[in-house]
Amino acid sequence: NSPIDLKRVYDIPVEHLSGADEVIVGMTITYDGFLAFVTSRGLLGVVSRDFNAAYFYSLEGAVSNSIACDENGGIYIVSSTNMYRIQWTGSELSSFEEDGGWVAKYENECGAVGSVALDAGSGSTP
Repeated sequence: NSPIDLKRVYDIPVEHLSGADEVIVGMTITYDGFLAFVTSRGLLGVVSRDFNAAYFYSLEGAVSNSIACDENGGIYIVSSTNMYRIQWTGSELSSFEEDGGWVAKYENECGAVGSVALDAGSGSTP
């Protein structure tokens, strides 16, 4: 018996998913109290804690690492092809530099996937 009570369940709208095997691989909470997640196929989502508002952003590449955020609205994600700083404004997600976001392509570690590496990529969580 767990003392934890399930309060609500959020289902990602199917129109935002790329396939039946897509799963959440990382999650954090933003400084303004929203839940941020990223899926294995590169969908970034930011959802209000009452699940009444949701915002989505599609990334290039697969994701197998968790995510991080900063106090200025930056959400950091590393995919199999790029490192991202997606700016969360409280009402939208942006990778544009004028909004505070950026995308940096990198040469990924294409070596053997082992006990530490789950997939080809940067080799670390942001």
